[in-house]
Amino acid sequence: VCIQGVIPARKDAIASRLADVASSHILSEEARKRFSGLFRERLREAITGVVLDNLLRHAPRTPFTGKLASVIADAIVDAVTPRIFRLYEEAMSRIDLREVVEGELRRLSTEDVEEIFYKLAGRELRFIELAGLALGSIIGLVEGVLILALA
Repeated sequence: VCIQGVIPARKDAIASRLADVASSHILSEEARKRFSGLFRERLREAITGVVLDNLLRHAPRTPFTGKLASVIADAIVDAVTPRIFRLYEEAMSRIDLREVVEGELRRLSTEDVEEIFYKLAGRELRFIELAGLALGSIIGLVEGVLILALA
């Protein structure tokens, strides 16, 4: 007779549910907006740096060099970003993120799944355990007092 814990016995179901949650949050509209804003800002910073470096290498430094680099970088970002996001959307539409996440989770060992599970829910499980201890103790005391009072 083999006794399995809840996590090993439900590994596939846990993998499926985690994949559902992960894929829905990663692909959510809000996540895309945050990604878009962050990507755009980082791209602008990178391009501004490259343009400024090249301007300083090939042209004399003036009070307007930084502003010129920023204007050029903004123009490049405005021109390139829509194309990059179209490519991103096309790539994401070809990938079944849920299937990828679920497959990866199913390939993990039971110990790895347990570790992930406890990282996600460990504090809550500890609270449930301590609340159960406190409630059980109180019920036990009340029951003991009642038995002594009725005896």
